[in-house]
Amino acid sequence: MRMLRQLPILLCLLMSCINAEQCKQLSSEVMQTLENVIDEIYHLNTQEVQEIVCQDFGCIPEIAAEELHEKMKAHKDLVVINVLSEKWFHDCHIADSINMPLDKLIYEVQNWDRTTDIVVYCALDACDAGEKAYVLLRCMGFENVVDYHGGIKEWFGLGYPTVGPCVSEYLHEECTRCPQIFLFDFDFKSMLKETRYIKRFRNRCKSI
Repeated sequence: MRMLRQLPILLCLLMSCINAEQCKQLSSEVMQTLENVIDEIYHLNTQEVQEIVCQDFGCIPEIAAEELHEKMKAHKDLVVINVLSEKWFHDCHIADSINMPLDKLIYEVQNWDRTTDIVVYCALDACDAGEKAYVLLRCMGFENVVDYHGGIKEWFGLGYPTVGPCVSEYLHEECTRCPQIFLFDFDFKSMLKETRYIKRFRNRCKSI
């Protein structure tokens, strides 16, 4: 009789172990997919990243510069992440923001609380690295992520606090495309590699 009374408790414990193992396996599978994406992250646009990870987050939520400025003053636990390379981060970044280059982001935040309030940003509105960072973080289970789409160019232009010498040309000139922030230019070989990569992962998604 005593054993019978304890049975629901034992079942709950067993189910907890099963769920934990399933979550661990799922997390491992998600990370493996994201690691594959990271290998080609600079060749892909935001929509292609979502297709590869088989997720559609719809319209990516954005935050305006003024709102971000006020939120940073009011909420000290807000984490603002610059996803550019270290070189560009040191030239100019939002005061109190941290640097996590796009290709290192998933490793840096792996052990973070998934309820952390996060704002990601790139160089300017023509740059989609912030949007791709949003997709990566959402895939990892982060619930409270927004993209500051205007980027450091808009922030600097509005006179909000920045750190660094801020001498990059794109900050001071009219710019309609993303500058040479990453390690390479797109070329024909890169485009072929990208096409093969996307096709492979689209086929993989269909088989799931």
